Amino acid sequence: MVAILQAKVMIFNKEQVVDYGGTTEKYSPEAIKIDGTYYVCGLYEFRACRGESGLR
Repeated sequence: MVAILQAKVMIFNKEQVVDYGGTTEKYSPEAIKIDGTYYVCGLYEFRACRGESGLR
């Protein structure tokens, strides 16, 4: 779980970008807090960003 905190992530819903995300602040099995917004884990997919620009 420690590796998840401070990770840069993007948020997807059915392969569509919901938010370009940001830094993970809190995590539980039910929800994840990213840049001040909570997302329910069962409703969204979270993908780690890579590289300085965020994606590759």
